[in-house]
Order: sequence, then C-alpha cells, then structure tokens
Amino acid sequence: MSSLFDLFLKEIKLIARRRSVLFFLIFIPLFFGVVSSSYKEAIPEDTPMAIVIEGNVSQDDVSAIMQIARTFSHPYLVSDLDAALKGLQREEYYVVIEVKHFESLENGEYVVYYDRSMNPVASISENLLRVLRVELRSAGISSTGINEKISLPTFFLPGVLLLISMIIGFELVADNCIAEKQVFPRLRLLGVLGRNIALRIVVMLLLVFIQSLIILVVYEAMGVEAFLNVKVLLILLLNTLFFSLLGLFVTMLLRFEAHAKTFLHVLMGFVIFISGLFYPVGFFPEALQRVARLIPTYYSAILMRSFMFRPVEMSLYSDYILINVVSVAVLIVGIITLHRRALKWIMQ
Repeated sequence: MSSLFDLFLKEIKLIARRRSVLFFLIFIPLFFGVVSSSYKEAIPEDTPMAIVIEGNVSQDDVSAIMQIARTFSHPYLVSDLDAALKGLQREEYYVVIEVKHFESLENGEYVVYYDRSMNPVASISENLLRVLRVELRSAGISSTGINEKISLPTFFLPGVLLLISMIIGFELVADNCIAEKQVFPRLRLLGVLGRNIALRIVVMLLLVFIQSLIILVVYEAMGVEAFLNVKVLLILLLNTLFFSLLGLFVTMLLRFEAHAKTFLHVLMGFVIFISGLFYPVGFFPEALQRVARLIPTYYSAILMRSFMFRPVEMSLYSDYILINVVSVAVLIVGIITLHRRALKWIMQ
C-alpha cells in the first residue's frame, strides 16, 4: 500500500514541476465550466445591439426603450443609422434596431437590421422578432437583412483556414525547433541561424497556401460555396506569420523543452474558442467578449469573414489590420530580444 502511495506522490510531483501544465489543469475546467453554464437563453443576453432613435424622443422614453432592450441584449445607443450599420459590418453589433417612429412602446415603428452573412446570428433573428413583438405588443416591427445569406459550412471556412494556420504555426515550428535545439549554437557560430529560422517560417507560409487550396478543392467537390481572394490570402498569410512567430517565441521562452508544445496546444484551444472562429464572440458573456478583443485572432476572423462575404471597403477595417501588423512586429522584436538568452539556456 505504501508503494502505491509513493507512486502516487511521484506522479503529483512530476506534474507540479511543470508549472504551465499545472496551471492549465486548473484553468481549463474552470474556464469551460463558467462558459458552458452561461448559455441558458435562446438569445444570449450579452449580445451587442445598437439602438438608433429617430426624431425627438424624451429622455424617459429613451430609458424605457433601452430598458426593454436590456431584457434580451446588451444595447448601445448609437446616434445615426449609418454608424450603426458600419458597426454591424465590423461585428461590433450583431443587431441594429431603428426606432423610426415613436409615440409609446406599444405604438411605434421599429426596423430590425441583421447580417445575413453571420449565419448563427441570422438564425436567431426570428427568436428576436418574436421577443420584440411580445415585449412591445406592436405590429409595426419589420426586419431587414444586409449582405448575402451563406450556408453554415461557408461561414465556417474562415475559421477552418485560421485553424490550419494555427496548427502549422504552433505545432510544426515548435516541433522542428525542439528537434534541432542542439544544432542552434553551431548554426549561430556559422552565421546562418537567422536564415534558418526565416526559411522555416517561409516554408510554413507555403504549407498554409497548399492546405488552403486543398480545402477549396474539397469544398468544390462537396458543392459548398467558397470565397477566396487576394485580401483573404494576405490576412491568412499574415496570421500564419503571427502564429509561427508566437510558436517560436513560446518555444524559446520555455527553453526548447517538450512541454512548450503542451503549452502551445492548450493556448491553441483557448485561441480557437475565444476568438470566435466558429462561434460568434457576441454570444459569449460580456467578460469573455472583453478578453476576445485583446486577442489579434479575433480581429483576423472578422477580417476574413468580411473580405469573403461582405462588399465593403478595406478602410472600414484599417484599425483591425493595424492590430494584426503591430502584433507581428511586437513578436519579431520579442524574438530578437530573447534569442541570445534562449541559446544560452540550451548550452546550460
């Protein structure tokens, strides 16, 4: 019995030594427990919604309208319809309600705008209209969809492409660097270490391009629409560069040890979930929406969907593109700063 207890203690000590693994063993069940228990409504109550009120309406009436909206959403009062619809295209809001005429809550004219290219959001629009008609008891409620309606597999395509980009950047870069860590000091002496790493990242970019072509062939064979253009490819390659650099940075930070891959696997799962690659972030609890907006991949997913499905100008997303570019630049600076110390760790 004592020998079994000793073996048990040994396993606990081995796990405890790997702090990154220990952290995620505690974090993952807490995180997914909180998230899973938050989905209780047909329309998630934290869904961002823009309210546009036309004409002269008293402050009391505005408060009453916002109070009704808070029962099924997180409403934001927006000054004009054009700004609200731009926010809809940028996924800042998932629904826009325009109050065109207002005498009282039950005697008004309301128009609900939603994005048909956001398949999961479009699917709840009927629920939203039912809720509005019950809450307002008004027949003056109509709906207007913007952008073309797409199928769910088509909606998933940007997420699939970013997922492949992430797997290549996190898995292959880390795996190859760990496998070659003993050679790095020699490559540095020969003056070819930087060239070696740069070429590795170029290979990752080519792999993502090939994988994207394979996915397009599969979509075509299955009769599913797939939209790919130069803007989408540029965002995809920029993200592959980001994930490859992040994979390299984490591997260096964790001294090219095997548990760097474990950390990256867990990080990949977190990024996939929180960035809204397959499920709209606006359906998350508000606290998780704030976390999502701290992650560059959240903006990348919006850019991919927008350039695939929405006839909009790139200038509407200039800040989102800048976030992606700055993230890559920060990682490059971090790797340059860290690489000398990382090589010393290898030789210790």
